[in-house]
Amino acid sequence: MKLFGKKHKTESKDFQTFMNDYFTGHHMIRARGEEDATVWSRLKGEELEIAKQKILDELPSEQEYLMRAVAQFRDERAIPKLEWTAENGKTEHSRCYAAKILFDWIGYDRYFEKLDQVFKSDNQWSKTSLGYWISGLKEEDALKYFWTAMNDSDSFVRFCSFGALENYYGIRKFRRDGFEIKYFTDDKVYQDKELFQQRQAELKEKIEKWKEKN
Repeated sequence: MKLFGKKHKTESKDFQTFMNDYFTGHHMIRARGEEDATVWSRLKGEELEIAKQKILDELPSEQEYLMRAVAQFRDERAIPKLEWTAENGKTEHSRCYAAKILFDWIGYDRYFEKLDQVFKSDNQWSKTSLGYWISGLKEEDALKYFWTAMNDSDSFVRFCSFGALENYYGIRKFRRDGFEIKYFTDDKVYQDKELFQQRQAELKEKIEKWKEKN
């Protein structure tokens, strides 16, 4: 298959990396989000335009790796395609994922509506992505969704939300175990409503200290 004009004899290593990570390589590269996103800063000229067009030709799509690519090269031709997914995607997660990229890019004003739908849904896996959903948000908005996740009935959602907020404030440290997180999120704590409220009060004090450091 010839991708280039006559003057372009061979593909660069960067273009080969792009093709492998986004199209021809093992599908787990894309499923795990392991594409080399730095390739977008290295592709130049005709190769860059061809790479962008190959991604654009696949949109609209619910595939995250394609939307992640657009978030890197930000070609305005992708905006209506992302908007379509944000409104018509099959799942709350895909609609919110597209909306988040648009929010970070052009200030998409329906992002919070889509995020609310995620936390009202039964998609616990999507809720564990709190760290992604609140990245770059104003503190007030980030805390709103953090507390929503921290009150979810799923202990793993609560567990992930704690780590997400640590990352948000930039204070996450190496852990040998998750004891401190489970202190606030464990099912035994959650089921004891009085204890759970007590631990949440402690957590609010901890968060105030995190704020002071930022």
